[in-house]
Amino acid sequence: MNVGIIGLGRIGLPIAKNLIEAGLPVMGYRRGDMNPFTGSGGVAAGSCREVAERSDVVITCLHEADFHDAFTGPSGLIYGAHNNLVVIDLSTATIEVKEQQRQALQSRQARMLDCPISGSPMMAAAKQAVLFASGEKAVYEQCLPVLEAIASNSFYLGSFGAGMKMKYIANLLLAVHNVAAAEAMVLGAKANLDPELMLNVISPSIAGSTAFTTRALMMSQGSYLPPAPGPIQTMHEVIELIDAFARNTGCPTPLFSLATRYYEQAMEEGRGEQDIAAIYALLGREAGLDML
Repeated sequence: MNVGIIGLGRIGLPIAKNLIEAGLPVMGYRRGDMNPFTGSGGVAAGSCREVAERSDVVITCLHEADFHDAFTGPSGLIYGAHNNLVVIDLSTATIEVKEQQRQALQSRQARMLDCPISGSPMMAAAKQAVLFASGEKAVYEQCLPVLEAIASNSFYLGSFGAGMKMKYIANLLLAVHNVAAAEAMVLGAKANLDPELMLNVISPSIAGSTAFTTRALMMSQGSYLPPAPGPIQTMHEVIELIDAFARNTGCPTPLFSLATRYYEQAMEEGRGEQDIAAIYALLGREAGLDML
């Protein structure tokens, strides 16, 4: 099975390396430097179209702003699509944008899975990220060898778009958990509790979570400066999608709305490239702590 990948950034590159390590031939394309990809055994393509023409499965890992050029631009993958092609989209984008591309591919007898990925670049590299797959079940099952090479956990969720709905919910939880972790760490600091001790005690308790363990460590060390595993800028972009999704479903999200305020404040302070753990600095300042 020949695999292509479009988008070799912070998430796409470690995914490409995992595919190569699994023994799959991988062709990739990005507008920037291809050396890290080719140096790992990948084959560089000259366009998205070429990737589609020469692949059985194409993985896309893009910002929503890049969707048009990658899919239907002058050298878009749509022009290389063929009736055996499957596109697995790992991106975080609106369901409407993804559906437009699915229909365009369908007109070329190609198929598409909505399969957003949940996890940091480090988790992707360790195959610890989670895939939320949706679309035709037969296509999902056909692509399992590729999905298993990307991540240890992939879940089939139903019709096209269900993957993004689950991604919205996962990121809502992350946004709220991160603010809660920051609030807890600030309270501990004000109470003169040792931050490292808090981390070691809370993590294995019923109050612990992956979000707490990961971010509380960064908070205790003040290590949320760039390069960040989860930039505030990225979270802010996803927050806008979650907010629109919640409003469209008519569901109130009071805790999420409160948490959103702190990410917006962080963006206003120019912290977009810092990790979301930097919310600790905002809450700490409110509490009168000396914070960066």
